[in-house]
Amino acid sequence: MMVLGGVCLFLVATMAIFAGRCATIGRPPEDECVSASVLPAWLRSWWRWMCSPLVRACLRLGIPAEAVALLGVTASAFAAVAAVSRSLGFAGWMYLSAASLAGIGAQVARMEGRPGRAAALLDGSLGRLAELMMLGALVYTVRDHEGALVAGLFAMGATMLTSDARLRSEAMGAALSSRASWFGRSERALLIGGPCALAPAADALFHRGASLDILAASLVLVAALGAVSAVRRIHTAHEALRTIDALSDNSRESGRRLRLVRGGRV
Repeated sequence: MMVLGGVCLFLVATMAIFAGRCATIGRPPEDECVSASVLPAWLRSWWRWMCSPLVRACLRLGIPAEAVALLGVTASAFAAVAAVSRSLGFAGWMYLSAASLAGIGAQVARMEGRPGRAAALLDGSLGRLAELMMLGALVYTVRDHEGALVAGLFAMGATMLTSDARLRSEAMGAALSSRASWFGRSERALLIGGPCALAPAADALFHRGASLDILAASLVLVAALGAVSAVRRIHTAHEALRTIDALSDNSRESGRRLRLVRGGRV
């Protein structure tokens, strides 16, 4: 409880410092590459400001984005092992740290100014692996809690569908707009890791097992919002692909008519 209180006090203090910075010199500009989110823009700016010293350190030391991504999935593996061991508090903090490392790696890749397709492929694959490891560990841990077990299984399915919708649409040439990605990996990590990190406090303040009830509710929210996000992504990609197909058909028809005219058959 003392450690949890110290971490919360530190986060609140940094929020106060960031609020003072925003009031005096203004909030840092929003990164154009960052997708829309259900989280408030102020909180996302605060977190990027918090992580910016680590991003600059990676750039100065020449640490590539791929190395940061590998470190993040390693932290997720430790979080999964801790969850299986029923150390939910430690698992939650480790998973939140892993999600922060994933965000830092993405910022490093953007600031390096080099083509990031290889880094993006590795980051996406490792990100999916990290989520499935953590959710699988939680499903195993809460297997005796029927509500949490069902919620965890649905959350795994929604996570896979959300990621697959984005990967397939981009592979087919339909890049999704930021509006279709408002519930991504960072938001899922917060809803998965947050209740785990606060599990010891929940059991101490309410009753033993209260943390599992809270975790079950959070997993239900992950499953529901993930399903909605996947539907939005699929709909957006479907409309984009229909437009691309229509333009391609019109282009082929125009080319055929031009060939007929040039051949003297029209």
